[in-house]
Amino acid sequence: NNVQYGDNTSDKVFLISKNEILTNSYGFTNDSKRKMLVSDYAHIKGAPVSNNYGYYGYGTWLSRTIDTSYEAQHTVWSCTYRGKTDTGYVNYSRGIVPAICVN
Repeated sequence: NNVQYGDNTSDKVFLISKNEILTNSYGFTNDSKRKMLVSDYAHIKGAPVSNNYGYYGYGTWLSRTIDTSYEAQHTVWSCTYRGKTDTGYVNYSRGIVPAICVN
């Protein structure tokens, strides 16, 4: 579905929103729970991987929530390799973490 700002969706496969990234009941209780390891396949396809000590193998991933604080239309909320929420331009390589809704 084409949902403005990515707040809600009824799609069965989707990127999670910034609000969902910060939802404790979804398991995102702290920054370490938001960190995502980059698979070998994703890395080969262009997803960047952190080389920083303590964060090796983790990557930045995009949400579906547009960052409306910037005038640039290609800025969305993301989650860094450290598990912090941040904004990111979609013209840079980033990973995605798709979610699936099963009824």
